[in-house]
Amino acid sequence: MSVTEASEVPMTEEAIAIRKVISDFIQARLDRKLEDLQKEEANLGVGDAAKREAIAQKREGEQEKYRYETWIEDAARRAGRLQVVQFAAKFTHPYSRGSSLHVDRFVEAPGLVGTHLFGNQLKEDAIGNAADLDVYKMLILDCSGRTILDLALESNSCLASALSGIPEKGQELVRSFASIARSERTPTSDALAKQVFFPLEDGTYHLLGPLFPTSLVHHLYQAVNRDRFSEASQGARAARRKEQPCPNGYREYPNLAIRKFGGTKPQNISQLNTERHGESYLLAALPPMWQRPGVAIPASTTSIFTNWFGRRHSVRDLTRTLREFLESTTYNNARIRQASKDLVLSIRDELIQVATELQQHTPGWSANSRCSLDMCESIWLDPRRAASDDTFKHQMLTSDWQGDICSRFARWLNGALKSKTVHLGDAEYQEWRSLLDVEIGQLRQELTDDV
Repeated sequence: MSVTEASEVPMTEEAIAIRKVISDFIQARLDRKLEDLQKEEANLGVGDAAKREAIAQKREGEQEKYRYETWIEDAARRAGRLQVVQFAAKFTHPYSRGSSLHVDRFVEAPGLVGTHLFGNQLKEDAIGNAADLDVYKMLILDCSGRTILDLALESNSCLASALSGIPEKGQELVRSFASIARSERTPTSDALAKQVFFPLEDGTYHLLGPLFPTSLVHHLYQAVNRDRFSEASQGARAARRKEQPCPNGYREYPNLAIRKFGGTKPQNISQLNTERHGESYLLAALPPMWQRPGVAIPASTTSIFTNWFGRRHSVRDLTRTLREFLESTTYNNARIRQASKDLVLSIRDELIQVATELQQHTPGWSANSRCSLDMCESIWLDPRRAASDDTFKHQMLTSDWQGDICSRFARWLNGALKSKTVHLGDAEYQEWRSLLDVEIGQLRQELTDDV
């Protein structure tokens, strides 16, 4: 069934185009509802007549709910529960009832870096009841370069005509949708909001309420993702690994951190937070650090897991912390398992870092008479040796050196964590092995592509 059109009245071509954009949006939502009901009905048995009748009634209800006029009127009513903002209070605390802020025009501040420099590049966010965010999704639909919300804010007559065949009613609907872009006349704070006392020269203070710049954060998130995952950036990284020329460069963000908002329900914070899956990036703001000496080539050992790797201060600290944590825990639950896994991932990351630094040494160092590493670890830590050693290259392509490395890591970690009260077995061995296998698998794929 198609979404029922509104009253047949003369409309301009622009109004017809706007109406079609909105109708298609409503129809798509109805189609998803009907598809879910169809799947539910397909799973019923022969004797489920009552359930089939209930589904049929629900289908009729959904079709009525998603009639053009019905849905538009309901959306206009629900728009009052939403607010378009650039600065939101809920990121500080999801239960904060402090005011959020919508700014029509940012004040220019010559000589200072601020939000005003982005002009109209920043995407506005929407906060409110998560169940009403579909209204905002409709309002940001594009109509020849402008959104429905843009048209509503302009009191566009074509939008009014598209919403209703009755002019007065159309204008009323336009005003309802335009009200979503508003700022509260009397901003308020909240006990769960951030507050800062800013000292003044006369000894008094301004009480400031910093708000989370959700639009700016979203702009940064998209920019960082383009730099990290775009085809151009990935192609430039691949060219560097292969020591080949590339017409464009790429950007790196060392020590990039990810902050999560909203837990498993990012939609409870805002629309843009939902689009980011609850994530936002924190750029490193650290003082410069002296570059430590590179990792020395392991000599007189057949494996870096026989004391060599475990003697590193960072690794020793991590294994001790994990061992003490396991010793202090007498029960098992999801939180305990996740805390243990996080520590193991940190140990794995230390191993990957060491391997990366060893891979930067002059190719062929593992063939030196002072080095007695087993072949599997030589392939892992000195992969560029394959360019000048055919036997080595054959071993790289045909042997299961990836599996051997993962097994060695798992055995070493079980041994490093063993104590009078901690006894780890095959289950943990398989878990540690799988955590490294993904990383080593990516390296193997790159090496295979290169040779």
